[in-house]
Amino acid sequence: MTIVIPSYQRLDHINALLDSVETATAGREAPPIDVVVVLDGSTDGSREHLELRRRDFPVPLTVVWQANAGPAAARNRCIDAARGRLVWMLDDDMLIDRGAMERHREWDRDIASILMGPCEIRSNEFTATQAQSWYDARHEALGRSRFVKDPGLLAFANTSAPKELMRKHRFDERFRGYGMEDLDLAVRLTDAGVTVAFDPAAAVRHAFTPSPLERLRKLREEGVNRVRFVALHPDRREVIFEAEPGRFVATLRRLQRPAMSRPL
Repeated sequence: MTIVIPSYQRLDHINALLDSVETATAGREAPPIDVVVVLDGSTDGSREHLELRRRDFPVPLTVVWQANAGPAAARNRCIDAARGRLVWMLDDDMLIDRGAMERHREWDRDIASILMGPCEIRSNEFTATQAQSWYDARHEALGRSRFVKDPGLLAFANTSAPKELMRKHRFDERFRGYGMEDLDLAVRLTDAGVTVAFDPAAAVRHAFTPSPLERLRKLREEGVNRVRFVALHPDRREVIFEAEPGRFVATLRRLQRPAMSRPL
């Protein structure tokens, strides 16, 4: 299995994640694991630091730098560089343990081709608390069925799959900024009849500490990608926009006159 990690300007986070990989693969006989990190235009010293770290890492570590092209392109590049039959997709601000690693590596792919695990946030910071509430509600719903049937609930931040399946169903690189490349791929996989399971025991920790500036950047990029998603999947408009919006939103939608719509 190859652990694949796209990263952008997060030297401290990627270092912490690799520390956790090092701990998870230490001790007993090392499992057949390798790691691929794709740095998506990072200029924070990640490239130089990881090249040095690669020499003494306990499992094979491949470091690829590319000009900034967005998360979808970075994920595809990770999968292209993977050596393993399986790929375990992680975000760069996560921490793993051996238990989660083994759950993904040993999962019976005859039950479901793709396995998704929970992301746990432990922080008293207000934004993190909000994010954890959303995660908890999603994980509770998925834990009851153990299968991800709603593409709106499928994410690839802690998900493993056969490499060739992910090479066949690639992330759409037209989604350049943050957000929606997961949902786009989830819709296409669901339409193709690919089965996705959810395992509460395959949990990883999400070190959720975005700065206010990063949160604003992501909101802006996600807004652009939501419009792009609807253009690509007009029949899934209800996934993005509420069918019955509140009075304020409904009023804004009715405003067609340019003199009013531009300022709003």
